[in-house]
Amino acid sequence: MSHDVFICHSSLDRAVANAVCATLEAKRIRCWIAPRDVVPGREWAASIIEAIHGSKLVILVFSAHSNESQHVHKEIERAVNAGLPVLPFRMEDVTPSPALEYFISDAHWLDALTPPLEKHLDYLAETVQLLLDRQAPLPDAEKPAPPPPPPPGRRRTALWAGLAALAVVLAVVVGVFVIRGGGGAGQAGTPPATTSKTVTSQAASKPFTDEFTKTVDPSWTWLNEKPGAWKVTAPGRLEIVGQQPPPYRNVLLRTAPTGSYSIRLDLALPAAGAGFAGLVLMGDDPSTRLQFGWTEKALLTMTYHNGNIEDDQEMLTADLPVKPGHDAQLLFELKNGSYVTKIYYPAYDTYYDMGQGRLDPSFTKVGLLVYSKAGATVTGSFDRFEIYF
Repeated sequence: MSHDVFICHSSLDRAVANAVCATLEAKRIRCWIAPRDVVPGREWAASIIEAIHGSKLVILVFSAHSNESQHVHKEIERAVNAGLPVLPFRMEDVTPSPALEYFISDAHWLDALTPPLEKHLDYLAETVQLLLDRQAPLPDAEKPAPPPPPPPGRRRTALWAGLAALAVVLAVVVGVFVIRGGGGAGQAGTPPATTSKTVTSQAASKPFTDEFTKTVDPSWTWLNEKPGAWKVTAPGRLEIVGQQPPPYRNVLLRTAPTGSYSIRLDLALPAAGAGFAGLVLMGDDPSTRLQFGWTEKALLTMTYHNGNIEDDQEMLTADLPVKPGHDAQLLFELKNGSYVTKIYYPAYDTYYDMGQGRLDPSFTKVGLLVYSKAGATVTGSFDRFEIYF
């Protein structure tokens, strides 16, 4: 696909990113956006890199989600190193993380903090069109002679190309500001200054790993165990056959660490059935819990309170980097009471953000949860459970 603009965004901001794409394409500005334009059968990483190098500029949908996304950080780093202008479209008043600030601190921003979004999208389209017009090639008769080769010395091509691209963005955005008369919502702004973060101490906790060789580690405890519905198979895989609740059966639990920590869970996404298989954090009552894992329709991060759904964030099965029946790697990261859930993209060698929120402090236990829905048995298969700091 021939395109002019690469739209960089977190999957959790897909609705806004799609709105940006639709607005630009309505103005005949060609866009590349994942997952729409990832060619089936192609490696995700290769598609992303080719799309970036085939673009003339990059729009960053900036939010709290994209600010913490390693996936977004890598895309912006590739874009700047390729000499492309990066135009941040700010949806939330968030201080850029150090990983992003390094690349976009000198960029001129477009703010979309106040409704309606449509007004900001129109302004964005005007700015992008002017940027593309500035990059249009001159007729052959008007093309200047190429500059003389630089003197020998240390190569800084990517850095100077990035600075030049940022200068173009600044000039064009200022031009749009003047044309529109300045003032009012929808104007370009600058990101807030970075503030230092206070590092808090955490209680001492020991790392833990269980690869389920021969049996489960004796430090685990079973909630409502049904012995005939779970087994450990060679060369190290725990299989739990989901039971229909209530009650929740064969919930494998251990005491959760205190402070900040991470959990890695390796599992095979079930190829059939209906229900859930994955990670759970809870207190004494499983009807109030946070669960992160597979369902028959999507990979879900979901919070329950007394059996009722309070919040859910999903990635549809069609968008997953790992398809049902294959091994996946999930990551749960907790820092200062806030969590982020992620899934690993093998082809891209990075984790893709799934969900985020504040962890209920009453969730003092962590472990594995598998359950099925009426008439549809599901089996959870786990290869590795790891807690680290």
